[in-house]
Amino acid sequence: MSPPSRLLSPLPVTRRRWYHRLPLGWTIVLGFVIVALCYPIIYFGRTAVPLIYIDQADQAMLKGKWDTAREAYNTAMDWSMNYEEPFDLRWSLALRANAIQAAVDDFGMVITAHPERYMAYCYRAEAYMELEQHPAALADYQACLEREPSPIWQATARNMVDYLQKK
Repeated sequence: MSPPSRLLSPLPVTRRRWYHRLPLGWTIVLGFVIVALCYPIIYFGRTAVPLIYIDQADQAMLKGKWDTAREAYNTAMDWSMNYEEPFDLRWSLALRANAIQAAVDDFGMVITAHPERYMAYCYRAEAYMELEQHPAALADYQACLEREPSPIWQATARNMVDYLQKK
């Protein structure tokens, strides 16, 4: 065996890929930039979805398609986090169509899927009041208060709890 030549340089064991040559700092900065650019899109997308379903429901209601409007409002209620309009529109649809029990069922479905949302309890309590089911309305107003509602709903629920307890 001959001795190794001193004229040849040793070959590297592995070649480094391009992403191994990037400093870690630039990767972190790039990650923050991507998150900063994408977060508003995600946020506004989440709030835009109920608006799309509300528009579909409004169009269906104008055409007299109550069941289609009901389904679209239910989907909007399911998507909305702290947005009251789908609940209010669903309640107004129930009053127009004289379908209060259907509204109770729909608000109950929202409560089953999202038990932390106070608006479903508040609106279901309103529906129970319309149906003159006072014990159920009292229970829902109390459940609404337990979930720390907005100041307007908090005042409404407190007044209704006081009224129903005196009855």
